[in-house]
Amino acid sequence: MFVHGEERKMEFLKSRVEKEFEIPVFKPANGETITINTNAAVYINVREEIIAKSIANCPSPSKRHCPFNAYVLMNKETKELDVVTPKEAAKILGVDLFTIAFSELYEVEEVNWERIAKKFKNYDPELQVKRDGIEMFDGELSFMNVSRHANQFEVIWEETREHWLEILLGEISARKVDPALVKTLSKTPMEYR
Repeated sequence: MFVHGEERKMEFLKSRVEKEFEIPVFKPANGETITINTNAAVYINVREEIIAKSIANCPSPSKRHCPFNAYVLMNKETKELDVVTPKEAAKILGVDLFTIAFSELYEVEEVNWERIAKKFKNYDPELQVKRDGIEMFDGELSFMNVSRHANQFEVIWEETREHWLEILLGEISARKVDPALVKTLSKTPMEYR
């Protein structure tokens, strides 16, 4: 921004700076207020494990636009930015990290964990088939038996995995159990008296 000076000299300097440095130059009149918009570019290094976790959390087959879940912390002394995981941020800030989990009942024609696991392995090769269900993504998403109903199962998921439900449940043609029916089915015979 050029202020005060001979108009012709300022105009000459303005054209030279704009040409040489390829940036806009402003010459406001005395007492004039101007706004200068800038393109703020911040470059930060992100550890590979954080990027890999974001890609793993993304259900999109293309992996081109994956949600990125991390925290950016600034060192007060050096002004450097550091990208950390939620667990690391909680530890640095001295707070507890909580996980929100949800669950719903679904049904299929037959609950066969081995057959279901074959379909799910495309999405999580390290999934664990257990006697009473399947754990995926290090336990962030689980499919569990419902003891009194052979064709039903419970899905328990952490909030970061909610976007996977539609894909996985579609793979096995699962239908959501009506919540009103769930209340009725969950009552024990003693509760009906």
